[in-house]
Amino acid sequence: MNIHQISANFIVNFSPDMQLYNQVQYDNISQKFALSVRYRWEYEPGQELFASIGQSAVIPGEPTFVPQSTQATIRLGHTFRF
Repeated sequence: MNIHQISANFIVNFSPDMQLYNQVQYDNISQKFALSVRYRWEYEPGQELFASIGQSAVIPGEPTFVPQSTQATIRLGHTFRF
């Protein structure tokens, strides 16, 4: 049996401080599909907003799509300087 894994990354840089990163992955053995979307924005030097959402699913046959889990994260970061 052959193992085939397909993955693709797609990055969009809106500016040096704002980025959208997408990743898609599938393999034929486990028949699992995963999607991850991450957004990063440094709105001021040392202050950052990070948001992420991820979805995983099983695709056992055409056109079946069985979601397994969804994750979402929002993070605010601040650098203290003294």
